[in-house]
Amino acid sequence: MTSTSSDAIDAPSNAIYILDMGREKYGDCVLCRFGSKTVLIDGGHLGDFDGGNNFPSIPDQLRALLGQTSPLHVSLLIVTHLHSDHVGCLPTMVQQGLLTAEWALVADENLGTGHPVHDAGSNPLDASDIPPTVRRMVAALREESRADVTDATLLSRFFSDAETVEARYRRMLRTLEEQGTRVVRYGRDDYTELVADFADVGMRILGPTDDHLLICTDAIERFTRDAIAAVSSRLAGDAPIDEAALYRSMAAPPAMDAADALDRPGKGAALNDQSIVLRFEVANHKVLLLGDMQLAKAEVSGLDSHMRELRDVIRDDGPYSFVKLSHHTSYNGVDEELLDELAGSGRVLLAHSGGIVDSTHPDPGVLSFLRRNRQRIGWARTDRNGLITVNLNSQAARFRVSRGQLNDFTPNSTDQSQSEPGHVSEEIGGEVGGATMVSRKSEAPDGQGVVEVIARIPHASTRVTLTIDVEPRSGREASGETQVSSSTRKQVTKGEPEPTGDRPLPPLRVGDGRPLPPLLFVTSRQALETNIGRQEAAHLLGALRASGQTVYDSLPSGLTEVSRVAALVRGQMGVRHEGVVILGGYDVVPAQRLDTLDEALRNKLPASHADPDNFVVWSDDVYGDRDGDGLPEVPVSRIPDGRSPQLIFAAVQAGLPGDTARNFGVRNAERPFAEDIFSRLPGAGDLLVSQPTGPGDLPDGALGGGAIYLMLHGGDLDGSRFWGEDEDGGMFEAINVSNVAASRGAVAFTGCCWGALCAATPAAYLRPGQRPAPRPPESSMALSFLRAGALAFVGCTGAHYSPITPPFDYFGAPMHRAFWRQIEGGSAPARALFRAKIEYLEGIPHGRVEPSDHAIEMKILRQYACLGLGW
Repeated sequence: MTSTSSDAIDAPSNAIYILDMGREKYGDCVLCRFGSKTVLIDGGHLGDFDGGNNFPSIPDQLRALLGQTSPLHVSLLIVTHLHSDHVGCLPTMVQQGLLTAEWALVADENLGTGHPVHDAGSNPLDASDIPPTVRRMVAALREESRADVTDATLLSRFFSDAETVEARYRRMLRTLEEQGTRVVRYGRDDYTELVADFADVGMRILGPTDDHLLICTDAIERFTRDAIAAVSSRLAGDAPIDEAALYRSMAAPPAMDAADALDRPGKGAALNDQSIVLRFEVANHKVLLLGDMQLAKAEVSGLDSHMRELRDVIRDDGPYSFVKLSHHTSYNGVDEELLDELAGSGRVLLAHSGGIVDSTHPDPGVLSFLRRNRQRIGWARTDRNGLITVNLNSQAARFRVSRGQLNDFTPNSTDQSQSEPGHVSEEIGGEVGGATMVSRKSEAPDGQGVVEVIARIPHASTRVTLTIDVEPRSGREASGETQVSSSTRKQVTKGEPEPTGDRPLPPLRVGDGRPLPPLLFVTSRQALETNIGRQEAAHLLGALRASGQTVYDSLPSGLTEVSRVAALVRGQMGVRHEGVVILGGYDVVPAQRLDTLDEALRNKLPASHADPDNFVVWSDDVYGDRDGDGLPEVPVSRIPDGRSPQLIFAAVQAGLPGDTARNFGVRNAERPFAEDIFSRLPGAGDLLVSQPTGPGDLPDGALGGGAIYLMLHGGDLDGSRFWGEDEDGGMFEAINVSNVAASRGAVAFTGCCWGALCAATPAAYLRPGQRPAPRPPESSMALSFLRAGALAFVGCTGAHYSPITPPFDYFGAPMHRAFWRQIEGGSAPARALFRAKIEYLEGIPHGRVEPSDHAIEMKILRQYACLGLGW
């Protein structure tokens, strides 16, 4: 019998609670209160049953939130998937009689452990001859990696939790059924009656589909067999076993290809991708709960099309007022395009769930693009804010947190310490007539709160009058809530956009005034005006024409069919033109989404190849095609606009480097092949190594011109920095946009993954009808170089591959050598890359003849791009 506690939290009748996850890495536990119905989703870590270290236990948090003493009762218990940081302490609570439920929607215990649906005996880990250490290590490897956890107690607890999670979970389901709970196993049982019972709170299960689940089940089974063999091979002989060292050696990434720098497949991907994705709707607010679904990168072979279908379902069901972000705000759970799909044209509150001792979650790259979008989101995170409350009773959903400040986008560090309690923040929003009002109220230690009001006005010819009344502190205001009322009157003037006026613009010296070869400059004037301004676009195009260059600015705005655009460009190309320069990003002049493999080669690849782009990249070479055969006859460069006139003005005026002497270089510690390439350039500059070199170790002006060579790891989600590796194979930041200044005339060449990706979306992840949004300069190393005056930034639009074994004459190395050899011989960067590609093509294969090696080299050939003027 459930009793009511007198010290229950004074809570709104419709709310979402994301519980405090304490110290341990990862962890999810969400309580939904929808009037008289309560829904509990996942159970954190097993250790959260007891709490400790100044953090409340999950049972204690639930008692306070539900206003109940034990046994706690919920209308619906949900377990999204079978990772130990989601099953958590639920089995203990059920077994000890502390938790009961009317309904339970649960991940199927067989599908989630690699069994066929009705066969619980086929798991290779169930074999009687599997040694206990092997069983323990394989169970741990099937979880998310804890290789970076240095706390011996936490790691030992993790091993125990992982080893026992399946048995505890199966026992919990049996107990629930014995207690009369109506248990629905997702993927096996029909859930029609369950959803009907919760129709009044807008419950909908958005996915995954049965096919999606079974692909993941097969992947779990394959991984389990492979892991048993791998662990067993490490345990030969009678030597004592150091389980922590053994685990770290297998769970930590080895020295890897640059292609795997950030997009390395997570060990737990197949389990994550079985997460039940749920939507509820109350008080005119839709909320989305994603579990650990890897919406940005599935990382399971054969799952990409199913994940795209799931994203379409999620998008079509939106927009949402609140979303608990997927997979602890990891790079594979969240990407920038997801924000558009979740919020539509409005605003959305986002929350992160995870413990404090986690240096990699939220992912720094995700935090970077969330910060860029802070005007359209609210952001809370359990690692800094503790218990998060989402109040759904008001017109706009709003946050309350138990500690810290809202909208904290700073990444964690390896020595992250606990946020101190006692600082409460709240965010409130409303939308009237297309304008959005947001207030933030922060409670200072002395009790004197401050209300910050932000108005977001549509970018159009608009007049908006805002009236704001802030009520004095009284009653509920004294408890940490702020009431803000707004009235909005909007007057819209039809016709042309408001004129920009006569702003003084700087004189433009195309190519720094030097004579350029005859080039064809290509753009859509209308699209360019949208991105950088009408006056600015006219100023730029006029300067190019005045310099004697051919300008074709009549491409239709919004045309995305590259073959049609290329045909229009081809019609303007004369025999005298020695190259093509594209003005604007992919949203101005579309890049070709190019499959670098022909059908025959693709059919030879194993189904489980690890290329994160599926060998599909962005390419501009089609615009250098004179005869329509799909291959370029002249070089092509692109000056992205980044929606910044300063960027495109600086790039079009770039001068020549004073000389081609090596000025600066830095390489990943695991890429020694770069030493020989850099040393062949004239000059005396040294090639630095990361680690130990980081952004703070570079002197001012280190990137000030000449030849710059960066052989590091790059990421598709975060283009604002490049990484090396530390001695344990972890990522070590080597250089970022803050290091780029006064690079006038520089020629930068990179072997970094996605180093020349000037859009937010890699080609492989573009969905039909989607237009890739441009990256701003502050979010891109490449664009930062161009804004600082670099003549060219040459790099890849996809994942790059480096040679890792002597004599280092395959994959990316021959392209690097060929490019620098052309530069040393006096070629302009655009022409140097064009000729380097011809030389590279003639050398394929470079000593390696396996289909996967051939595929990698075809990708390298086609994905290199020259950004900047390049002439």
